Parts: sequence; C-alpha cells; structure tokens
Amino acid sequence: MRIKITTKLNSIVLCAVLGLAAVAGISLYSTNHHRNASEQIAQEDAAQVRLALQGQLHLSEAVRAYKNYLIRKDNRHIGLFKEQTGKLEETLTAFERIGVSDEERQALSGAKKMLQNYRPAIDQLISARSASADIEKIDANLAKGIDRPLEDSLRNLMTIAQTNYDARRGSLATQSKQLLWVQFGVCGIIGLLVALLGILIARRLTRRLGHLSAAMAQVAEKNLTARVAVQGNDELGDMGKIFNDMMIGLEEMVKSIQLAVLSLTDKSKELLFGAEIMTKDADEVAGQAGTVATAGEEMAATSTEIANNCIMAAESSQVANQTALNGAEVIEKTIEVMRRIAGKVKESAATVEGLGSRSDQIGAIVGTIEDIADQTNLLALNAAIEAARAGEHGRGFAVVADEVRALAERTTRATKEIGEMIKSIQQETRGAVNIMEEGVREVETGTSEAGKSGAALAEILQQINTLSLQVSQIATAAEQQTATTSEISGNILQITTVTHETAEFAKSSTQAAGDLVQLAEKLQSDCRKFITEGSDLFILELAKSDHKAFVDNVEAVLKGKRQQDGAALSTHLTCRFGKWYTSEGKQKCGHIASYQAINAPHEQVHMVARRIVDAVNGGNQAQAEQLFPQLVNLSKEIRYLLDEMYNECQASKRKAA
Repeated sequence: MRIKITTKLNSIVLCAVLGLAAVAGISLYSTNHHRNASEQIAQEDAAQVRLALQGQLHLSEAVRAYKNYLIRKDNRHIGLFKEQTGKLEETLTAFERIGVSDEERQALSGAKKMLQNYRPAIDQLISARSASADIEKIDANLAKGIDRPLEDSLRNLMTIAQTNYDARRGSLATQSKQLLWVQFGVCGIIGLLVALLGILIARRLTRRLGHLSAAMAQVAEKNLTARVAVQGNDELGDMGKIFNDMMIGLEEMVKSIQLAVLSLTDKSKELLFGAEIMTKDADEVAGQAGTVATAGEEMAATSTEIANNCIMAAESSQVANQTALNGAEVIEKTIEVMRRIAGKVKESAATVEGLGSRSDQIGAIVGTIEDIADQTNLLALNAAIEAARAGEHGRGFAVVADEVRALAERTTRATKEIGEMIKSIQQETRGAVNIMEEGVREVETGTSEAGKSGAALAEILQQINTLSLQVSQIATAAEQQTATTSEISGNILQITTVTHETAEFAKSSTQAAGDLVQLAEKLQSDCRKFITEGSDLFILELAKSDHKAFVDNVEAVLKGKRQQDGAALSTHLTCRFGKWYTSEGKQKCGHIASYQAINAPHEQVHMVARRIVDAVNGGNQAQAEQLFPQLVNLSKEIRYLLDEMYNECQASKRKAA
C-alpha cells in the first residue's frame, strides 16, 4: 500500500485535530452537564430547601396565630392559623411534586401526618378557650409542645433537603472534577499518541534519510556502487529508486568513460609512436634532400662551365671559318700570282696546323662534355633513387630526374657525333697539311693544284661551318641543361624547405602526441578514483593496454624504427601488472586458476622481448625475426588469460556475496 509522506504527516495533524475535537466534545459535554445539573439542582434541590424553609415559616406563622388566639381570643387569628396550615400543606404537596428521595418521602410523610394531627388541635384550643379563661392552664394542657413534632418533622425534612442539596452539589463538583481529569487524560493520551506517531514517523523518515545521506556520502567519496535500500512506497521510496537508477546510469557512464579513456591512451601511444617515426624519417629525408641539393648545385655549375666552353669553341670555329674564307681568297689570288703562292701556301699550312690544334682542343672539350654528360646521367640516376626513397614527396623530383637523365643521354649522343666529326676534321686537317707541304714542294705545279686546294679549302670551310653549327647546338643544349639543372636545384631547395617544415611539424606532432598521452593517463588516473563494480580489477584492462604498447615497442625496434636498450626493458616483476600481481592481485585473485596460469607466459613474454631487442642491437636480425612470432603467440595467450582472470574474479565475488 502506497502511503505518501504528506499523508503520514497529515495523519499526525488529523490525530491532533481529532484529539482537540474530542477534548472540545468532552468540554462541551461537561459544560452542558454541569449547567443541566446546576439547573436541576436549582429547580429541585434548591426548591425543596426553599419549600422546606417556607414550610417552617408557615408553621411559625401558624404557631404565632395559635398563640395570638390563645392570648387574645380573636377569631381573626383562627383564620390566619388555618391559612398558614393550608399553605404548609400546599408547600408539602409542592415539595412532593418536585420529586423526592426515599428518605425525603419518609420525612415528608411524617410531616404530613404531624400536620394532620396538628390541625385538630386548634379546634380543641377554641373549645377550651371558650370554656375557660385560664390561658396558662390551657396552654399547659393543650398548646404546650403541640407544634413540636411537626416542627421537628419539618426541620428533619429541611435537613434532609439541605443534605441532599449539598450532596448533589458535591456530586456535581466531583463529576466536574472527574470530567476535568478526563479532559486532561484525553489531552494527555492524544498528545502522547500524536507524539508517539510523530516520533515513529520522524524516526522512520530520519533513518531512511540517514541511509540516503550515507549513500550520498559514499558517492561524494567517489564510490559509485553505493545503493539505497528501498523501503516503502512513499516519496522517499521513490527517491531511493531514482537514486539507485541514477547511480546505475552514472556507474555505467563512468565505466564507458574509463574504457574510452583506455582506448584514447592506446591511440595516443600509437599516435606518439607514428609521430616519432615520422620525425625520424623527415630528418633523414631532409638530410638526403640537402645532399641532392648540393649535387644539383654542383651539376648546375658544371653545366655552366660546359656552356662557357662551348661558347669559346663556337668563337674558335667562327675564327676558323673566317680564316678559311681568307684562305680561299688568297688561293684565288695566288692562281694569278704564283710567286706568292709558296708563302701563302705555307701560311695556309700553318693555319691548317692551327686548325688541327684547335680540333685537338675541341676534341678535349668534347671529352669533357662526355664526362659531364656521364656525371649528369649518374647524378640523375642517384636523384631518381633518392626520389623513390622519398615516396610521395619525391614524385615530382623523380620526374625532374628522369628529364635530366634524358637530357644527359641526348648530350652524350650529340657529343659522340661531334667527336666523330672532330676526328674526321682532324684526319682531313692532317691531309690538308700534307697537301700543303706537297704544294710547297711542288710550287711549280701550284697553279693546277691551287684549284684543288681551293676545293679542299671550300670543303674545310663547309666542315668548319658544320662544326660551328654543332658546337652552337652543344652550347644551346648546355645552356638548356644549365637552366634545367637550376630549376632542379630550385625544386630540390623547395623540397628541402618542405622537408624541414615537415620535420618541424613531425616534432610538434610528437610533442602534442606526448602531451596527449600524459593527459589521457591523467584522465585515466582520475577515472580510476571512482569506485564502480569491478573497478578494483580495472588494472587488468590497463595490463592489456600496457602489454600491447610493450609488444608494439618491440616490433618497432625489430623494424629499425626505434632504438631500445634491452637492459631498460621492464621485467615481469617491475611492470605495472607484475607489481599488482605480487601484491594486491595475490590477495584478490590468488585463489583462481587463471591467476596461477598467467605467471609463466607473463615471465616468458618479457624474456622473449629482451632476447629480440638484444638480437637486434647485436646485429642478429634473423634471430630477432625468428623470435617475434613466439612473442605474438605469448601476447595472445596473456590477453586471453587477463580476460579469464576478470571473469573468474567477478564470479568469485558474486558467489561470496
């Protein structure tokens, strides 16, 4: 049955009101009873006393009339005597009509009988007084004492009436006192009942409020398992149900937050691990980009030097071309003036020899160009390799490296062609020198041979023009290569700048990830302060998280992404789970099977991890990779046993409860 607190409190008020109503009713009854009794006393007892007193007065008046008649012998007194005795009889009759008690009835009956005996005495007195004048004798014989019995009877009646009057007034006073005490008793009983009811309700409410307050105090101490024993169907019962529902929801929410924070911690550690690797890779890329930038600058300088040499070669070719033109004019003139032909031929021979020397120089330059082209091709190949290592960031750089390599190949082919032409020119120059020497010896036949020399000189001029054109092409290609190399150097500088910025961002990310890990661990520590169902075993969830981070760290060492001293690794006794296992865990879970089963694989996982790290640091990568699958299998076994420990511990606690 649902009884609200307001109903309980109203019941106290209702009891008080009913008590007051009862007291008021008793008081009203007492007042009415006292008034009615007083009126009855006034109407009956007081009237009887008054009538008894009137009877005595009437008797006194009758006795006085009797005496007066005896003395004065006046008939008027006889009438007065009869009148007073008649009134006395009426008074006794009125007394009887009011209602009399047995004692009063007996006294009244005696008074009436005395009155009946008293009335004939006046007749005897009249007869005696008429017959004799001796008043004293008549008084002594008739009158003396004649009224005494009636007077005594009336006095007795008066006494009885007065006694009854006093008795009824005393009884009324006693009843009034009794009713007053009844009122006091009723007030006391009602007050006691109201007080007892109030105390019982107050104690019950106070006790239940105390339970609720104690539960709230436990919540204030971060104990979310606090519950209130629901008693009754009133507002406090509803409050207890609402409180319990609220605490169940709050406990579930905190559990969810704890698991979310644990997941956040794991993800933060993974983010920190990735940021550290990215920082390391970014630093390496920045270093490689700097090296490539230096090589690009050197290649640009070499290309500039090649271009300058080609320009010089072009100028030499132009000089040779002009010389050949002059030689042609001289040959034409020597046809007419043979005398001067020998000297001109010698000059031509010297010029041709100089041209041969120039051809040798051009050959040397072409060799230099071939070396530069080979070096450019090698640099382009190295740049392509570095771009491939850079991955996505080096894609643009790889395209540029391919273009440089293609340009270097074209330069090599052109240089080879120039070299072959220069060899041909050198051979032809040597032939021209021989012809010049033969012309000197055969100056006599110079005229006929002069034509041949003119033709040969024209051919030389044509070859020189071709050589000049090819040298110009080489110069243009060298200038293009210089521009391309400069562009490559600029791109490499941009890549270097971006790489440095990436490295700085990676360092900032590492710092932020470290801060996030610290915040997550602090939040995790704050969440562990709340006591929930199974919160004392939350260390098992932390152990899974710590164990995962431990295995990930060993894997990073195995892949060369992190440096780790094997001696700095935690053991199965110094890790967080190991410390709990040998202290608090032994007290709570030491009796269950999974607790005993996890010790051996836990020790082995730390030993295998130490062997892997030592093998990597010792250069034995094969052994480390061979041991890692064993570490993974042990890791799976430990995670399974941690879940079993949680389930068995919870089942043991529920069974004990």
